Amino acid sequence: MINILLIDFGASRIKSAVAHNKNILFETVGSIIFKDKAFNPIFFYKSLFKHLNFYKKIHQINFSKIYVCSEMHGFFLTSTKNKKKKTLYYSWRYFSKKRLKKKNLIYLNKNLYKKTGLKLRDGLPIKNFLSIDNFNKYNLICGVAESLCVFGGRYNSNLHSTYAQSTGFFDLKNKFFFKKFFKNKVYNKNKLELGFVLFNGIKIKILGGYGDLQCATLGSNLKKNFLLLNLGTGSQIISKIKSKKISKNIEKRIFFKNKTLYCITHIPSGRMLNFYSKKIDSKFKTKNYFWYYMKHFVPKNQKCKKKIINFLKINYNLNHFKNFLNKNIDICCENLFYYYIWQYIVLIKNNFNISNYKKIYLSGGIPNKIPFIKNFLSKNLRLPVKTINSLVDDTINGLLVLSR
Repeated sequence: MINILLIDFGASRIKSAVAHNKNILFETVGSIIFKDKAFNPIFFYKSLFKHLNFYKKIHQINFSKIYVCSEMHGFFLTSTKNKKKKTLYYSWRYFSKKRLKKKNLIYLNKNLYKKTGLKLRDGLPIKNFLSIDNFNKYNLICGVAESLCVFGGRYNSNLHSTYAQSTGFFDLKNKFFFKKFFKNKVYNKNKLELGFVLFNGIKIKILGGYGDLQCATLGSNLKKNFLLLNLGTGSQIISKIKSKKISKNIEKRIFFKNKTLYCITHIPSGRMLNFYSKKIDSKFKTKNYFWYYMKHFVPKNQKCKKKIINFLKINYNLNHFKNFLNKNIDICCENLFYYYIWQYIVLIKNNFNISNYKKIYLSGGIPNKIPFIKNFLSKNLRLPVKTINSLVDDTINGLLVLSR
């Protein structure tokens, strides 16, 4: 009996499932909290073994292969000569306080988008990498999937292109453009064997190292004339259509079968909503009031809506919401909803040709916590909106497709 473990090391939790005969048998979820600070990457290896032991103990399942996807823009450095010599893991949530040398910053600003399709921002590996002292001591850059092989078996020094691009070292012609730093070989294949891990003396192949954005898009079965809004801890607007509008907000992301996704990424979402909901709870001495209020939300204060919308035409990023903390708790919650959802409406209208699309898909945990999002987007964008309700997370569905 051939069983395959599908596991997603996401930005807020670890999700895994068992695939047997091309179907999902079991699923489990393990909570995970990433800190803004850098941490020891062996955490991922230990987390994998918790999942393997769970299936072994509860369901008596052994695995022949493991397909992995993970949060993008996270990395650590190590050496081919001494795998014990490594840096900490830097998540996309990590923001280096060190200033880059002027020549490095000028080079990145000039060449990064053109070569990689990515915008330069804090949290991008190439930027954090250049702020690490003595980075030239290392010659391998590893993501989450690679760490499993480094600590638990053998690593073949490969990165899948969907993940490699997110580091900022990978150009759209599938070559590292900082060759003097790394000796990694990158292959653009849907089934890439990274190496293996040893579990109870048995070698289990590790495949993938895919980006979770690409896996979630694949798992959602996104059609070309649909627009996907992934509203989770972080969020993205994803399209398979190249917009005729020239926009520096849209990034190009390598997809499977040599295709390209056109995305706006790093939009403040669940992480910032939790931040402000705690501010509201602290201000009014309540607990989880915002999420309770949003579960049954119906718009009431139209003056607040109009005021916020006018402000959002200039400052639509959720990080500016602090200007709208009110003395009334319900108005605070309503303001936060308008501010959150209108940033997507502004971004879509300014960067995508709405006439190209027939429907909008909503994925991630937020649409289920705030059901009114669906109707509000449909009314303001004048398109049908459908929430993807699946028993299995989209990333797991994507890994299942890749494992077939």
